[in-house]
Amino acid sequence: MVELRRIPASACHEDAVATPVDDYELLDFGHGRKYERWGEYRVETRDPLACDEPARDDWLPDWIYVDEVGHAGRWEPTRSGLAREWWVQVEGVRLPCRLGAHGRVGLRGRDLPCARWVAGRIEGCYDLDEIRLLNLFGGNGYVSARAVAAGASVVHVDSDTDMLALARATAGECQVEYVQENVMDYVEDLLRRQQRFDMLVLPVPALGHGPRGQLWDREVDLPRLVKYLPRLVTDQCLGIWLSTDGGAITWRAESLGQLLHEVLPGRCIDPIVPGVKSADGRCLPAGVAACWFDDTDFLQTGDVPLTAAQLEERLEVHMVALGAAEAPAHALAAHSRAEQDFVLQKVAMVARSSTGMAFNFISHVCAALRLMDTEGVDAWLMACMDIYDTRGLHPAVAALKDVETFAREYRARRRGLALDEVVNVLEAFAHGLHGRRLKVAAGEQIFTDTETLFLPATVCRSEQRDENFQCYKAMLVHQWAQTWFGTWRRDLASALSGYPDYARALGVFHALETLRLDACIARQLPGVHRQMQGLRAQTGAGVEALGEDWQAAARDLARPQANVDDTLAWLARLIDVEPPPHVPYQGVLRPAEVARVRAARIEADRQAFRLGLVRMREDARRAAQPDEVSEQDAPSGEGFRLRQVKSRETPEGVRWEIELDGRPMEVPDNVKGTMASILQDLGEIPEDYLQAAGDGAYHAGDTGQPRVEDVWKGTYHEEGAFLYNEWDFERQNYRKNWAVLRELDVHPGDPGFVHETLHKYRGLATELRRTFEALRGEDKLLKKQPYGDDIDIDALVEALADAHQGEEMSERLFTRLNKLERNIAVMFMIDMSGSTKGWINQAEREALVLLCEALETLGDRYAIYGFSGMTRKRCEVYRVKRFDEAYDESVRERISGIEPRDYTRMGVTIRHLTALLNEVEARTKLLITLSDGKPDDYDTYRGAYGIEDTRMALIEARRAGIHPFCITIDTEARDYLPHMYGAVNYAVIDEVRKLPLKVSDIYRRLTT
Repeated sequence: MVELRRIPASACHEDAVATPVDDYELLDFGHGRKYERWGEYRVETRDPLACDEPARDDWLPDWIYVDEVGHAGRWEPTRSGLAREWWVQVEGVRLPCRLGAHGRVGLRGRDLPCARWVAGRIEGCYDLDEIRLLNLFGGNGYVSARAVAAGASVVHVDSDTDMLALARATAGECQVEYVQENVMDYVEDLLRRQQRFDMLVLPVPALGHGPRGQLWDREVDLPRLVKYLPRLVTDQCLGIWLSTDGGAITWRAESLGQLLHEVLPGRCIDPIVPGVKSADGRCLPAGVAACWFDDTDFLQTGDVPLTAAQLEERLEVHMVALGAAEAPAHALAAHSRAEQDFVLQKVAMVARSSTGMAFNFISHVCAALRLMDTEGVDAWLMACMDIYDTRGLHPAVAALKDVETFAREYRARRRGLALDEVVNVLEAFAHGLHGRRLKVAAGEQIFTDTETLFLPATVCRSEQRDENFQCYKAMLVHQWAQTWFGTWRRDLASALSGYPDYARALGVFHALETLRLDACIARQLPGVHRQMQGLRAQTGAGVEALGEDWQAAARDLARPQANVDDTLAWLARLIDVEPPPHVPYQGVLRPAEVARVRAARIEADRQAFRLGLVRMREDARRAAQPDEVSEQDAPSGEGFRLRQVKSRETPEGVRWEIELDGRPMEVPDNVKGTMASILQDLGEIPEDYLQAAGDGAYHAGDTGQPRVEDVWKGTYHEEGAFLYNEWDFERQNYRKNWAVLRELDVHPGDPGFVHETLHKYRGLATELRRTFEALRGEDKLLKKQPYGDDIDIDALVEALADAHQGEEMSERLFTRLNKLERNIAVMFMIDMSGSTKGWINQAEREALVLLCEALETLGDRYAIYGFSGMTRKRCEVYRVKRFDEAYDESVRERISGIEPRDYTRMGVTIRHLTALLNEVEARTKLLITLSDGKPDDYDTYRGAYGIEDTRMALIEARRAGIHPFCITIDTEARDYLPHMYGAVNYAVIDEVRKLPLKVSDIYRRLTT
């Protein structure tokens, strides 16, 4: 379009939307009236631009708008029982239809062309990371909703309260900021704050009033407002849409265009007459409009490939240096438009994380497109981004450059089974086996470091998916068996160092140990063993094919008493005998890596075990009677002792119990886990471990955890941190090991807080205890039972009626009282972010006190953890009460010590608490969150990113059999909680003071 010095009327063109569009259709118009269908209802209303003759005379509306002189008019139904408000769907947006003043229903005619123009501009833009749109005189919210759906964030401005409520119902809260203000005042405030936007939409009315009585007059104020527009747009502005009501007399499309042209000289201005087409093809005008956009900033539509110059311009914004995009742009110009659009979309996504990654991606993507389809290229990019997240830029760039290797693996994966597809299933299977919880990860080889089972990224031994999965399972079980049946209880590097050929000795040892482990697996998991033997037979390595010496070794190592020392003894005898072929599930041994991981774990377990003994001794002293305390304080000379008990759960056939001064001790779950880990590594618990941290080694408040301030000293990630994936909704993939979380203890608070709370709510506390006691003793009357305590009169009458009709009488004629056994475990997840300061924090603590007092009468198992943090590298959960911990004075003081801290990164906390809940055996598991707002953190964890990661974490919890529920005091939570938790899995409390009462009441309803 050429630049116009003066915009003539001939430059105007019609932009009419044909109907029907989903639930909307313009059926007919004429004589100043229009006849429309909005979903299930037909509506007749006024329209001064409907000047033609009607095309039909059979209008049968459900609602008719009747004009009244001097009044706003009224709506009259043509039959009874009609709704005055209903919902419709128009081009992907669900919006309410309300019979409004002045005959308005649903959308205005100008909304449809404007929304299409806006969505088209946004969807065609690959240059901007974020697109911000300013919608002045925003109205019903339809245009804002379409902009959000296309990928923009919107500031929606309107002075009318009812119209803002309608916009909220239409566009929701996600990525929309609503402002109730006079438009001129708000624009001037934006200019003072130097705010700029990538797109402006101005559907200006003729007259209007601000919230404080300010007057808007189009004839006076529009020219002044338009002069501000150049100062509101960014350098990459996608366009401006300016329109006004159809009743305008002085304003025409060309005059609106001229107004824009004067403040945007040299730009292409497009005058438009928007409208809507009826069923017979006629156009009903909907006002006048003018828009500006720069063709050079907008991607072409259709299938025409972009030129090298166009591609370079679009890629340059993501490059680290000028001119870096020239060569990649020329290479990409030879590809199809679909592939170009794919690459432009991906490079923008990558650049948000790293411009260096974006440059290397665009430099190698053409080679990738020659080797794979776009699905494969996407998988290659996601794999490289995972490496970038976990290992940094240089390894990720190396992976981008090695696209040929990935392409080969990708082609193999298409024929086989990828670990990513089954890793969750395999990890769940591994957690069900004996021993410590092992992680599953992809590795270049099959091996274990005794904490992680490394499996190949792809298995393609068979065309059948199930057979490949069974191969994965065999690999996993064999590596697990090394950790459980004692392969690593000896330092293999030292044990094999005496052989002249270390590599051969390691290979022969591995073959012998595989025979021993196969026999162990046959006893523990016979079904898996049969599948493993099938894989062994496929390689010709079946036991029957072994030589005599190896068969003798297999028979000896199959004894239940055989251990790794027997394997080493056979190694000395068979070192010069050729070993059998490698079996598919065998993998490799890496003694050096195991030694490093095992040594660190042994030391950590030793410290944790001794600290656990200190706590057990203190708990025993607190629980003892005064005369017993004096006896325990007297030196007995016994201290802690271990006692062996027979057990089938361990390879050795024994388990260990702890005694203190000759008395059996109840061992907490965390100490049991540490004991099991020590026994798995060493086969015994050494005597020096029983010294309970030694004299003077333990100090009050020493939790064995690094201090919070150590995060800034570089020691935070070295020991004891948990790494969790985080969902990136833009990538549609996880960021691997992205969030770093540590468990900390809450520092004890005011001991008097609990007593003050119980006194303050003494009436409520008594009522809650009474209510919860009734739940504990509740029996359920079961009817229509084959036997029972009494006759079921209803069932008897029904049976006699059946007999009277010649049918056989039922035998279920009794009632029986069934004692309800509560088997519930609940985890309370408490928001400790900085926004909970003041009354919110106090209400949270009071609610927990009342709830704990009530739960103690009920007997349900429960734990309380707070959460906060700052950025992904400093996520923290605070132990208030563990499942295995009694509700004692120390827990009460920790509840009192809950205090506001930093931010609200919810996804990683949900994943961690889900893992803790999974360790508890219960029929019903609940995760109840108590929060004051949506997910938010110091970095990019806010808005859609934080909400989508939290939602994915909650989905993972549901898959694990956990029922999440959220209690919030955020009055805007109804806009995002249904998306995160589901329509019925949250409760909004409108007043903070009601929190203590409501939390207990909600828990009672959830568990009955």
